[in-house]
Amino acid sequence: MDEKALLTQELNELEEEYRTWRVAVIRLERGIDEMERRLRQANASNSSTGTPQEHCSQLADVRDQHDRIENKLDRIRLRLHEMRSRLGGVT
Repeated sequence: MDEKALLTQELNELEEEYRTWRVAVIRLERGIDEMERRLRQANASNSSTGTPQEHCSQLADVRDQHDRIENKLDRIRLRLHEMRSRLGGVT
């Protein structure tokens, strides 16, 4: 396989990885929204399942995971940019 074909294959694989992580971030964002809603409910009434502290702890964990994936996405975006530049220079 020539260099251009290899770079194209690597680029396609990296784009697929990016899409996979992007979907994970979207799911986490939706989960964060839901957890924030539950936390507001827990603060408003004592009849909610779980304590506000439990909800806060879970929310902090999910936000942490979200941040780690966002950082990974930033690195992948940089690599994608570099690969596209390299691919543009290959004839």
